[in-house]
Amino acid sequence: MKLFKLLKKIVVISIVLVVVTVGSIFTYHQYQLSRESRLIQNKGTLVEFDQKNINVYTEGAGNDTFVFMAGSGIVAPDWSLIFLMTCCLGL
Repeated sequence: MKLFKLLKKIVVISIVLVVVTVGSIFTYHQYQLSRESRLIQNKGTLVEFDQKNINVYTEGAGNDTFVFMAGSGIVAPDWSLIFLMTCCLGL
């Protein structure tokens, strides 16, 4: 019985530590995002797409088109943005 109580305490303490750690990391991340958002400056043109604003920056001239997309924490960026920029905006 003592062993069961000890294991129960260890499990509860471990879960509490994990929750507190994840909560602290999330809070710090949100704080840093709010600080960094003040530093972001748009170098291109803001275009509304899918009820969000995206920054489109073009430079140079020629037949070849290169599209660079920031991941913004996304594993696979949405390719519909490329469709929008190439077909609809004529970039």
